[in-house]
Amino acid sequence: MLFDGRVNGKKHFLSIAKSFLELFDYFKKSFNDSDENISDMVVTYIAAHQTTMQLIVATLYTIHNFNLTVDKSNIKNIILESSRLYSPVLSVGRIVTKDIHYCRNIIKKGDRAIFYTGLANFDSNSFVLPFTFNLDRINKPLSFGVGIHKCIGMGISLDFTKIFVEFILEKYKLKNVSIFKVDDGASAIGISSFTIEINKK
Repeated sequence: MLFDGRVNGKKHFLSIAKSFLELFDYFKKSFNDSDENISDMVVTYIAAHQTTMQLIVATLYTIHNFNLTVDKSNIKNIILESSRLYSPVLSVGRIVTKDIHYCRNIIKKGDRAIFYTGLANFDSNSFVLPFTFNLDRINKPLSFGVGIHKCIGMGISLDFTKIFVEFILEKYKLKNVSIFKVDDGASAIGISSFTIEINKK
């Protein structure tokens, strides 16, 4: 199920709370740490889960679609470029800290704003030929945000995707990747129906 921060009724809220508590109990038994640190671990894990699942499928789709040969020297760039083309995070919300004058409009201090970072990945001022796949880009994608506000699950998502894709391609040949359904929310996108066909090497 796609979860982009919105709660759809009591049943949905209870399922989210139950998931959090189950993860909290698991982490508490596995790590000898404070409740606060355990809570931070769980939040990081949850933040990374959806982006990771999206990024794995996007990366395998990219590899198949562009008939790429993957090795240790290019896997990281393949994942980054996949995250740019098929960003798992569409937007981020922010509270404006000072008045901003933009295009004859004033965005006032305290206003809430949504920035569509997924669209910024296609800004031709930052990315030459933004709708093409290019492993040699200099600028990094904004899929997970930047600076102090970047997604706390980014490192987990990128590392796990790399490990998973390398594991699959080491043991199997990628035959086909088909995407049938994409669920989109206000801030996230999720591939909810797909098939990945592989043959054992």
